[in-house]
Amino acid sequence: MRVAPSIQIDIASHRGWIGVQRALYGLAVAVIVGWALASAGTGGGMLAAAAAGLATAWLAGRWLRSPPARLGWDGARWSLQQAGGPALPGRAEVQIDLGIWMLLRFRPEGAGARADRWLALGHRHAGAAWHGARVALFATPPLGARAAVAGGARPTA
Repeated sequence: MRVAPSIQIDIASHRGWIGVQRALYGLAVAVIVGWALASAGTGGGMLAAAAAGLATAWLAGRWLRSPPARLGWDGARWSLQQAGGPALPGRAEVQIDLGIWMLLRFRPEGAGARADRWLALGHRHAGAAWHGARVALFATPPLGARAAVAGGARPTA
């Protein structure tokens, strides 16, 4: 079995991904506030909902900045190193693949779901490592399938 090539990709906060997150937070708060005011029967609910959504989007933009990180694949496992910290081994899983942009979830080994890190990866920022990253992400079997192959059993679909 061939192994995907080793890669190192620097990951930074992308303006587009931050914009999408801001819009989603703002929309969610606007809908909740609008629904609550409509249920209460008060007037001016649309204006208050829009103001709450815009304020939330603005605050989310200040809160969503994440420190630069480096995602690596050494041919056997994934690692994530954040701004001068140690490289944490774990799993990188593709959650959304749009061809030129992917949303990944990095799950550190031995950590709970709260330690998961969401990473936006675009072909512009990855540069020459883009193809290698896609190969490594899609060629790496899930942990259960890897154990089954190592044990001699064939993984099931």
